[in-house]
This record gives sequence, C-alpha cells and structure tokens, in this order.
Amino acid sequence: MLLSALGTVAGLVVGIPLGNLVLVAIQSVGLEFDFVFPWSGLMAAVAVGLVFAALAALIPARQAAKLDIIRALRYE
Repeated sequence: MLLSALGTVAGLVVGIPLGNLVLVAIQSVGLEFDFVFPWSGLMAAVAVGLVFAALAALIPARQAAKLDIIRALRYE
C-alpha cells in the first residue's frame, strides 16, 4: 500500500506539470486549449489505485498467513 501511495503521489507531482507542458506545446502550434484540472478525476484515480494495490496484496498476504512460522524462518 505504501508503494502504491508513493507511486500515486510521484505520478501526480510529475504528471500535472507534464500535462501543462504538453498543453503549452500544443498552444505554440496555434491550437487554443484551456488547462482544466478535474479534482474529481484525481480523487477517483487515487481511490482506484489504492483499491487495486489492496487487491494485489491479498494473494501474497494469504500465502504468508498460511505458512508455518518456523518453516518460513528456516527458509531464509
């Protein structure tokens, strides 16, 4: 979950300025567009990303829960 949250934050920090940069490049060609930032889309993307991270963590967590502790420690 932590990696998913960090990836989401990093994607936002990098993605928003890059989106604006692409918009400036398009405007330099002569096309006019406004930069609109959809906050609802941001919240939906964060929620979906965290839900998928939780679902992806379920299988390894269940496998780890079924292991015998002594056998797991002896493996390493």
